[in-house]
Amino acid sequence: MNYVASSPGAEHHIAYRVRQGEYVPSGELGQFASATAFGESNLMAPLAIKQIIKQNRPTVVHAHSSLAGAFVRTGTRTKRDRRIIYTPHCYAFERRDIHLVKRLCLEFAEWCMAFNTDTVAACSTREFELAKRGHPRLEVTLVPNISAPPPPQLQVHDPEAGRSLHVVTTGRISPQKDPDFFARLASELREEVPSAQLTWIGAGDRQLTDALLQAGVSVTGWLPRPDVWTQLRMGTVYAHVAAWEGFPLSILEANRIGLPIVARRIPALADAPRDWVHDSPARISDAISLLATSADARRRNSLHWDAYLRGNSSQNQVSTLGALYGLNPD
Repeated sequence: MNYVASSPGAEHHIAYRVRQGEYVPSGELGQFASATAFGESNLMAPLAIKQIIKQNRPTVVHAHSSLAGAFVRTGTRTKRDRRIIYTPHCYAFERRDIHLVKRLCLEFAEWCMAFNTDTVAACSTREFELAKRGHPRLEVTLVPNISAPPPPQLQVHDPEAGRSLHVVTTGRISPQKDPDFFARLASELREEVPSAQLTWIGAGDRQLTDALLQAGVSVTGWLPRPDVWTQLRMGTVYAHVAAWEGFPLSILEANRIGLPIVARRIPALADAPRDWVHDSPARISDAISLLATSADARRRNSLHWDAYLRGNSSQNQVSTLGALYGLNPD
């Protein structure tokens, strides 16, 4: 959705598929000239996308996610009058819940499909490096993720010392987001702060959800975007515990409202502020406890994350997308 706002000179059409129960619309599809949902069959998806492209005749097809990238690049070809741009939002071969052989097969598939790709629009330096590693001559550009503004009624967060500790995280409850890590964090944190609350904003796998609930974590279920912002605003610290990522929008959103952030050390966050990125639930718990009791720690946390995320600005996204879509004046 941010890409639409960042490239107002283009006419945008969207083709999408949604997992049942995961999407709670709040009017955002109105930004598009057309919105087309296609079926759940992976085998039929490339044909459906090919038909949608035939109907709308776009000059640029921008595929978002590894799955969409596979659908687009197996369903249509790049041409002189139609460019294919691909943003993985985390390559599928980054997964750590599948066997190494399968990851290597996915990486080989990406290598093959890159021959039918005009540009990889990477969302992070990690994604940029992976794209170049596979195809050194492939055109790759960095289009930074940005956070949409929160609703006007939500003022910038100002956590106070002494306020009840409430740790929040967001995302689909899935192996990628690693709810088991968050459950272990809950256990570690409550040893230091027995009254600590922990909330997972989102929903997903039933078994993984049950494990969170058994660990005393509140789970909100899927919410419209305005309600997600409200839930974030109720937290005092944001914890990002995903096992692999492209570049997490949720960190940008937490930073946008001034929430202190502690994150798990993963390749996508290799250059993130080292004082606030740790490997284990115990170390993350220690950092959260420090933030809960020290105004100086919260100030330093804010300064460090602000500096790290400075490049994830609307201005940078507008200029890079304008060049990518051919919207910038010569």
